[in-house]
Amino acid sequence: MKNIAFYKILICFGLLWLTYSCEKADQTTTSNVALNGQLTSRDDTNACEYCTENDCCCGFELLDPSGNFTFRVCGLDDGTSNCTASPPSPCAAISGGLAQPTLSPSSPKFAFCQLQGTYFQITNTTAVTAHIRISCHFNYTTITDWTYVTIGPGQTYVWGMNSGCEIGQCAP
Repeated sequence: MKNIAFYKILICFGLLWLTYSCEKADQTTTSNVALNGQLTSRDDTNACEYCTENDCCCGFELLDPSGNFTFRVCGLDDGTSNCTASPPSPCAAISGGLAQPTLSPSSPKFAFCQLQGTYFQITNTTAVTAHIRISCHFNYTTITDWTYVTIGPGQTYVWGMNSGCEIGQCAP
């Protein structure tokens, strides 16, 4: 009888350990959520699961990451707060959500919802030049329309998007 009770306890602890380890392996703390450190899935396209039918799933990825880079992204259809910007002509005024993701070698991607036909801007707030690639087909399994950009310290790039989720650089 003692052996049966021992094995029951051992199995319970094993299942508890397995459940906890799977949870940790599947989730991580990311900087593209609110500043409360919530856990979100590692799948970067999950950030776009709340996009509306008029939104595109946009995102950018840090290339050759050698440290932490912080960006200011203004004009999103989602975000933790609001922002406005007046970029140079021919770009239209920008208003919408604001996000300030920190990308690193362990978390090099940031995804967001962007309303079709609007503009958004990305600013490198780090004192080092960043090399990124950006697309508004971020939820596709294979992305073929990457745009590669080098953003210097404090430099801002403005992007416009059409109704087909295709982006074009409007102004640096």
